[in-house]
Amino acid sequence: MPVEFLYRVPRWVAFGVVLVVGAVLFAAPQVMDLVRESGWRTTEGQVAAAREVTATCGRSECTRLQVEYRYTAGAQSYSGQAELSARPNAYPAGAAVPVRYDAADPSQSTLDATAPSQRALGLGLAAVAAVGGMLCLWKGLR
Repeated sequence: MPVEFLYRVPRWVAFGVVLVVGAVLFAAPQVMDLVRESGWRTTEGQVAAAREVTATCGRSECTRLQVEYRYTAGAQSYSGQAELSARPNAYPAGAAVPVRYDAADPSQSTLDATAPSQRALGLGLAAVAAVGGMLCLWKGLR
């Protein structure tokens, strides 16, 4: 009986569900980061070191850049580490970098490396996929 039900689900409904679920899974981490970092402050930091590391990207390996940085919040100095997909020479030692940190806990920080336009593009594509998925669901269910 449950298998027969699957044969009766319109393709538009299945496609719509996949689009909506995919959009939510893609956008959720970005939205959570934006919410978490919304009240964070920005300061200028300095690259302490940067080195290439090998990471797993899907089914293959890729090279990422691990950046160690220092920054000051209030009168206290802190350090942080970020793993970015960037060119090896993009973060030379001693270079100034924008650092975002949590005012309530300044030891929590991130390099402000993701351009707002990249985040907006990703969230925009997720929104388009979600709307497309809802339209597919509407077409399949009417």
